[in-house]
Amino acid sequence: MKTAQWMLAGTLVLGAVAAFPWGGDGTDDQAVSAVEQLKPSYVPWRAPWFEPSEQTEKFLFVAQAAVGGAVVGWAIAKRRAA
Repeated sequence: MKTAQWMLAGTLVLGAVAAFPWGGDGTDDQAVSAVEQLKPSYVPWRAPWFEPSEQTEKFLFVAQAAVGGAVVGWAIAKRRAA
């Protein structure tokens, strides 16, 4: 593998590892807390239609990051080939 390919692979792996938060709340939880503090009478417009478990939510986030990284890598490779 070329050096650039190793760097891309390493970046994707680091991104996947960094996607797993070790402690603390996610930004969604922080947003809910902020809204509850700022306006306790707030009522959501509708209920969520899908609430994955915490493990499934992490997997979906990592899968989304991996697909995004693959698309960016593909676009870079296409641009260099042209």
